[in-house]
This record gives sequence, structure tokens and C-alpha cells, in this order.
Amino acid sequence: MNKKSTSKQKFSIIHSGSAGMEFANYHFGENFKNVRDDLRERRYTTSNVKVTYRMLGNWDKNGLLPEGIQGDRGWRKFNYFERVWMQIVIKLRDFGLSLDKIASVRENVMFWNNREQIYQYFECYVVKALFSSDDAYVVVLSDGTADIAFANEIEASKIIFGHRSLLLISFKSILEEMGSNVKKARTLHDLTDEEAELISEIRMSDSNKIKVKMHEEGLYRGRRIKQIDTKITTDEIPKNYEAHKSAKEQELYGKVIINYEGGKPVSYTVKKRKHFKK
Repeated sequence: MNKKSTSKQKFSIIHSGSAGMEFANYHFGENFKNVRDDLRERRYTTSNVKVTYRMLGNWDKNGLLPEGIQGDRGWRKFNYFERVWMQIVIKLRDFGLSLDKIASVRENVMFWNNREQIYQYFECYVVKALFSSDDAYVVVLSDGTADIAFANEIEASKIIFGHRSLLLISFKSILEEMGSNVKKARTLHDLTDEEAELISEIRMSDSNKIKVKMHEEGLYRGRRIKQIDTKITTDEIPKNYEAHKSAKEQELYGKVIINYEGGKPVSYTVKKRKHFKK
């Protein structure tokens, strides 16, 4: 492999603050144990990844193979994550990247934890692309500098660091090409019904205060709104029957409060609660 250039382009991705918690949940959560064990099992060979023995030897010589791959020459066995990486290599070659630049990409995205015998970050992104509506991308600059990120992280990074020319390899597209069933990817503008209702409350209602509570869900199901609390305070005091009629028509869950000063009603507050099931 040619010696890599020491002159690297500036490259940064703003990663979500919740990523560390999600990764810990995947690696140590009991609910993901069967998934981890299954995907880490080494049961694939060159016939599964459509790579010849000659190609494999060449990739090995040039530093393209992940560190965790075991075996000798053509008898190597791969796990699911290594198989995904092999398909990414093929895709990068299709885009014309040289072997030394692909080796640089591997060093950036396929970090191997030798003590735990896992691909510490790569596995998490693969699993999330496999089981959630979020897609992850291998993000590559022209010099081989690389990272993995979700679409919202890439967009956020543009705001901070400006626009750059990037090569994006979709994990979902790779997984589908491998024959895996994946959830349809959502775009940045796809909204759940709960999110649409929240936006409607923000834009269309007279609410003075809006509070949102989220479901505490497992990893890779996507965060969803559990509850929306709104508060409307006005100095227009309706008659009792009007307040009762409005609450009935809205099927209101909440409370109505009339505030008095000196025996006179001065404000009318409606606190509403909308609860959403998982």
C-alpha cells in the first residue's frame, strides 16, 4: 500500500449527543444480545461476498481487510459486519477510489476493539440502518478521510463547517444489495403523526406554553413523542356553558382554571394534555 498523504482535508461531523448512550445500549443491553451474537458469528466465505481469492489477497496486501477477519488466505471466515464492509469496498471501487484511499477509509470507520473482539462503532451504525428507519452513511472526502454519520448529522455539519464535496455510501442500500430486509428510510422532512400535531400546536394554536414528553424506548426504534401538554391563558372569560361545550367538543383531557382578583375573574387558563400510545 502506498504511504498515505499527511495532508488531510479538514473534516468534521457533528455527532448526536445521544450516540454514546445508544452505542452502550447496543453493546451491553440484554435486548440486543441475540442480535449481537447472530451478526458476529463468522459463517460467511468469499462465495457470500462475491470476492475472489485473488482479490482477497490483494485487498489484504493493501490494508483493505478489517482487522478482525480470521483464517488463512481463501479459508477466511467473515461475520455480517465484515461482509457489509466488503460490499462497501466494492462500491468504493465502483466509484473509482484507489486502494490506498479505501484503506484510509477503513482505518477511519472500521475501528477494531481487540479486547472485546468487536467493531465498536461500525456495528452500531449497521444495526441501526438494519432495524430502524434511520440510514447511516459512510462519508468520504477525496483524500480518503472518512467518517460514518446519519443524514441529520451531515446536514448539521454543513451549517457549522460549510458545504463540502462528499461521497456518501448508504448502509441501507448496501444491506438491501446483500438481500437483507431493512426498514424504509425516512427523509429529514418525514414527520410522525405526533410530530405533525406538535407543529400544528406551535403554529396554529394560541398556546402560551407547550411541553413535550418523549417515550423512553429501546435503541433503533426511533424517538417518539409520548405526550404534549399545552397551556392557554387569556383575559377573555367564557361563560360556564361555553367552556363546558368547548371541552366536550375537544374531548379535552386537562383542566380549566379561572383566576380571580378582588372577586372578579381576570384570566382564564386551559391546560390540555394529549397522550400518544407507542
